[in-house]
This record gives sequence, structure tokens and C-alpha cells, in this order.
Amino acid sequence: MEWFRGFLYFSKQQLRAVFVLLILIIIAALLPYIFDYFFPPRFDYNEKISEQAMLLEQLLAKNNDTLINSKNNPRNREKDEYKRESIDSGRLFMFDPNKIGAKEWVQLGFSPKQAEAIEKIKGKGFIFYKPEDLRKIYVIGEAGYERLKSYVQIENKSPDLLKHINENKSPISLQAHQSIINLNTADSATLEKLPGIGPYLARRICAFRNALGGFVSVEQLKEVRGLPDTTFQKIRSRLFVGETTIRKLNINTLPVDSLAAHPYISQRQAQQIIAFRNMHGKFSKPQDIQKAVVMPDSVFEKLQRYLTTE
Repeated sequence: MEWFRGFLYFSKQQLRAVFVLLILIIIAALLPYIFDYFFPPRFDYNEKISEQAMLLEQLLAKNNDTLINSKNNPRNREKDEYKRESIDSGRLFMFDPNKIGAKEWVQLGFSPKQAEAIEKIKGKGFIFYKPEDLRKIYVIGEAGYERLKSYVQIENKSPDLLKHINENKSPISLQAHQSIINLNTADSATLEKLPGIGPYLARRICAFRNALGGFVSVEQLKEVRGLPDTTFQKIRSRLFVGETTIRKLNINTLPVDSLAAHPYISQRQAQQIIAFRNMHGKFSKPQDIQKAVVMPDSVFEKLQRYLTTE
């Protein structure tokens, strides 16, 4: 411990030196504040404003030069003229926008450039399914649609597909048109083209469709055993149900096994239907089977589409 105490021992001269050094450090730290107090910095406000005004003037001049160059650019000038071209003139007549060409668009009042632009869009697969689709074309727009809507006469070759498109509220291209599948007419090979559908699931879908007597809603596909919901969500937009003939179940004539073969009727329910029919006579309407069996309303809502009494 003695050596440690000796290490901390200061003579009087050393203590004076340390004290003086501390005073100098404090003075050095306070010196900038003392200097600013007695000699405050000068700030010329007018000079600063002048500098800012000069910079602003230079910036505006640069923007004006850019704007002038942009207007003088032939490509930009051509684009502006293209936008300003009017479609107010022209001869109006009944037309199918899917069938007419550039010549007819010009006769309707569009410029050759605009007609060419419309045909290019059609060439990429765009199809008009209803008059409102005219406004989706930039060069036609809202004004062109309002002018031409009464003269549009579109031949709808697939009303079921058009219904599907309207329900999904989305434009569809020719490529997408060709990839949409009618769930009631597709065979296994066609269904296998859908993402996530292999031969096993394709066969199950066809078997379920046959047991039902045909789909009345795409949502029924979720009832296929083994079909993941993630797969259904991926393919639902590519499916629609055509208004094909649904195979009906005559609840007044069919035997137990035929009724029980339907996915929405169990063996016990089929037996109850037959027993009720034998006891009370024929059903007058499909809804009367609710007197014979107990089933959830959600199931009956789907089942009654497949029932008949005639």
C-alpha cells in the first residue's frame, strides 16, 4: 500500500501546476462564448434575401428553358396534337367494334392515327364485350363512348362467358378468353390445364359433377373432396358455369338408391323421402320434401335446384 500512496502523492509545486492547468482548461472552454458575447456575428438580412431571390430567378429561368425545349421537341409536339385530335366529326352508323377495321373507325370520326391505335390494341387481344368497353380505349375515352354508345351492336357468341366477365368486373383479353373453362363441359384433360389440378383431382371433379347432375355454381367446386382451398382460389377466376341442362331428380318416381346417389341426399334421407311418399302420396312441389326430412337450409337451397316432381 505504501507504494500506491507514494504514487498518489503530490508536492505543493505539483498541486499548484495542476490547479493552474484546470483554470486554463476552463478558460479555453468558455472563450468562444465570451467572444460571441462581446463580438456578436453580423447577419445581413437584406443580403440573404437577395441571394435567395437570385437563386429563385435562376431556377425559374432553367425551368422555362426546359419547358420551351419540351414544346419544341417534335415527338412531344406530335403527342400533343395526337391528344387534341377531335372525334366530333364523322358519319355515325351501327357497328360491331370487334369486326370493323381502321377504315370504319375513320368513317366514325377518328383520325387515321387514332384508328391505327385502336386496331393495335385489338390486335393484342382486346375484345369488346359490351358498349362500355369503348371507354377503356384511351383514344376513344368517355367523350367517344358517349357519342358512339347508341350505335354499338356487339355479337355475343358466349352469353355465359359474358355473364362471368360482368360478375368479375374485369376486362379480359383473347388469351384469357381462351383459357376460361366451362365447368359443366370440360373433360379431365381440359381440367388438368388448371394450376394445381392433376389427373387425380380432375377425375374427382368430373365424378362429382356427374353425381350432382351438373354444377349450378363455381362455388360447388369447393365441395370436391381433396381439393385445397388455396387451389380453388387460384382457379376460380378461370372457371364459369354454362347454362347447360341440369339432370333433375324426380322425387315422385326415383327409388332409394337413385336418390341416395346424389351428394346432397344421404341414404337415411332417401329412405325417409320414399317412406313419406308412400304414406302421403306424391309430392306436389320440391319444397315438400322438407316435410319428410330435416336438412340445413343451406343444403336444401342447393338441392332444390336438382329436384323435380314431374
